[in-house]
Amino acid sequence: MTIIVPAAYTIELAGGDDVEPWLASLAAQEEDNGVDGVWFSPRGRGDVRPPLTMDTLLAWITRLSRPVSEAGWFRLWLARERASGRVVGHVDLSGGRLRTELHRCELGMGIERAHRGVGLGPALLDTAIAWAREVDALAWIELGVFTANPRARRLYERAGFTVIGGVPDRFRVDGAVIDDVRMALRVG
Repeated sequence: MTIIVPAAYTIELAGGDDVEPWLASLAAQEEDNGVDGVWFSPRGRGDVRPPLTMDTLLAWITRLSRPVSEAGWFRLWLARERASGRVVGHVDLSGGRLRTELHRCELGMGIERAHRGVGLGPALLDTAIAWAREVDALAWIELGVFTANPRARRLYERAGFTVIGGVPDRFRVDGAVIDDVRMALRVG
């Protein structure tokens, strides 16, 4: 699989030093949640993230290095502006809590508003899929996408994800009732 990354950006696998910049980018993304009627996060615009403590930071770092054969593993790729090095988007894969579900992983991703529509979404998604296909133990990538986010759903469909179910009224964010669509892609 050839991954085309827009020239103004880099995509790299995150390490422990990248957790804080990633969380800052997530906070910037969540400021846009619900703007123009597009919801992509189950957090309300006024919801406050818990403060980043040393214990929380160490827990993320531990998950980044946990083997895929262990429950709770996590891999994170960051999209950075090439000029500034600032994190502007991400894609992540996480393993389940039970050993019996480690053949599946959950995908999450997000891109700050000013950097959407330039090709970062497909590049991030392709990066995670290519990695998952190299891991013998993985058979499936799953994700949830809100019905009110058709742009994201089209991105996932173009990458080969198919609808496997849904959860009506999954979230209620800032007065909006949000249905969730479950999608999956076979990778192994």
